[in-house]
Amino acid sequence: MSPPAWEYCDVNFCERQVDDGVQGHVYPECRVSEKGIEYVGTKNETKNGKPCRQWDDLLHELTYPYFVSFHLLTRAISPENYCRNTGQLERPWCLIPDHETMWEYCDIPVCDDPNPPECKLSPSGVEYLGKMNVTITGYPCKPWLETCANKPGLCEQFGLRLSDELFGNHRFCRNPTTTLHGPLCYIDSDDGPEWEYCEVPFCPPADGKQCDIRVDGLCVSPQECKVDKKWEKYIGTKNVTRNGFQCQRWLSNFPNNQLNAINYDDSDYYYSGRHEW
Repeated sequence: MSPPAWEYCDVNFCERQVDDGVQGHVYPECRVSEKGIEYVGTKNETKNGKPCRQWDDLLHELTYPYFVSFHLLTRAISPENYCRNTGQLERPWCLIPDHETMWEYCDIPVCDDPNPPECKLSPSGVEYLGKMNVTITGYPCKPWLETCANKPGLCEQFGLRLSDELFGNHRFCRNPTTTLHGPLCYIDSDDGPEWEYCEVPFCPPADGKQCDIRVDGLCVSPQECKVDKKWEKYIGTKNVTRNGFQCQRWLSNFPNNQLNAINYDDSDYYYSGRHEW
């Protein structure tokens, strides 16, 4: 494989003093990063004490960069009237009942624990900031900047959507857009697919119970039988074909390159844990 025409340099960030959060601020009701894209808490008041409006009230009146697709927000955990940042602005914000100002920043505290959780809260995992760096099939992730050198414009797009900075050795699984099914990465291997999803688990429920199947993000105990002729509503856990073949995971792109061939709707069914889907 011939070398790229250009490439990023591996220049690390200077050490920066980051103030610790006030004790008691626990994710997700706080932010881990400066931009707070990962924030999916329930604060619905601005820094000046103004109540936040429902996101779908005024979005059609906003212009770029303040316009945010409501579709993107709905896939980032119940936006309702909560403070959010999908990447356009410096930190979480919300719409307010003031037609002159229209929006204000929110005062979201920094988490007292600077280490992000190694799990996701939403089906799309846009808030995930952990350090997983292998795909669902076990391929090692390629540094994002190395991928960007061969794909002009990719870093600009990803950098806008990510809470953390893309430094030279950043090869962690991320989801830069809520239109994808979960955190992913490009693969650092010549014999595998170009990219693949990562197996980032859902954060465990408060009661600590194991969760195999989720519907609308909630744990369910599905029936292990079909209720219609085409099995369209089947969400059980059977993972072997009638001839005994093991099923390939739906989010895996190996050995079959199915992500570009299968157009399935992930709005209803979400999964967690190490299971053959």
